[in-house]
Amino acid sequence: MQELELRPGDRLLLCSDGLHCFTPEEEIRRVLAGDGTPEAIAHELVELALRGEARDNIAVVVIAVDGG
Repeated sequence: MQELELRPGDRLLLCSDGLHCFTPEEEIRRVLAGDGTPEAIAHELVELALRGEARDNIAVVVIAVDGG
């Protein structure tokens, strides 16, 4: 378990090794920092892994922290 202090604008990524083993970390960071809904970002990350010829299952959840 890990405790994090989150602020509005932060994004969390939960993913399987099908994403992080077949997609460069720089690309993952670029996509997470870009514009778009969490759903759109998750889809883009899955597409990146597929283009990287992922040979494992790919599971991605993106959580955006809103203000309030």
